[in-house]
Amino acid sequence: MTIPDSVTSIGKNVFEGCTSLESAVIPESVTVIDRMTFADCKSLTNVVIPDSVTVIDEEAFRGCTGLTSLVIPESVKSIGDGAFKDCTGLISINFRADVMDIRFGKNI
Repeated sequence: MTIPDSVTSIGKNVFEGCTSLESAVIPESVTVIDRMTFADCKSLTNVVIPDSVTVIDEEAFRGCTGLTSLVIPESVKSIGDGAFKDCTGLISINFRADVMDIRFGKNI
């Protein structure tokens, strides 16, 4: 699914539990991936996060068991608690080392 360029904000829980969502291309117009936006999208295997995103909020991808890898652009300054919690298939996250505020803790 490609989110239209006219979208500037994706609200909390918008795609939560969407079992048929397999991919998401987020447009450059979006700066925040809000709390639990893609939570429990178990079929989600591919997400394209643009350079415009600065925040990946709490539990944004929680329970996305189909994700195996993710590239987080240099623009991301904050990753919230549990952003990738229970992403049991996730084996690779590529992001820059100086992300300003990573609150992974034990609940990544």
